[in-house]
Amino acid sequence: MTNVDWDSVDFDKAGLQDAVIRDPKGVGARFTAFLRNGARFVVSNFPVWKTVKVGTKKSVAELRQALVDAGYQIGTYASQILDKVTVAATETDIDLVNVSVGELGFDKGATRADIYKRAIELGLELVPDEVGVQLRLQYANQPKGEWLLIAMEPRAASGDVLRVFGVEHYDDGQWLNTDDGDPTDVWSATDRWVFALRKQNQPSDVGSISTL
Repeated sequence: MTNVDWDSVDFDKAGLQDAVIRDPKGVGARFTAFLRNGARFVVSNFPVWKTVKVGTKKSVAELRQALVDAGYQIGTYASQILDKVTVAATETDIDLVNVSVGELGFDKGATRADIYKRAIELGLELVPDEVGVQLRLQYANQPKGEWLLIAMEPRAASGDVLRVFGVEHYDDGQWLNTDDGDPTDVWSATDRWVFALRKQNQPSDVGSISTL
């Protein structure tokens, strides 16, 4: 992140006026996030990291069997919240963004609640809970040592503990796991979350100003 040199900003080239006309609420949200970050740029030209398809199975039972057939391991809490997943009625592609807490502007980490709020301000969305399962199924080449937090509405596991899916690859295999979903839990700047790219979000609309 850098401080803004306003004299160097070409507003015409950035297309800011056109962007405000097309999407005033979206631009306003990004500008609010920009000001809250001390008038420093944060990433919002998010590239699509991966596209997953939901609705490929007709039930949770079929999703669970697909995980077993593919040799993926399912954590205890993941198994519990898997039973609560809403399966899409039709096949739909969802564009995903893989972003660190630091890339959202939190150099010293942040709570889950603040991470979600900032991501939404910057044009991202929470994913349907099925995405966690489908990402596990469709990410067979996940690098060893990588673990990703799924930005979903948390689900209650046993003891009413809130959990979110985690897609992980360790020495003992590839997992559909879960991580803490409490809104006050703090995550470090290097922790990575998987969000959905908002459909109407057009990263090129505002050029250099799109990092607001």
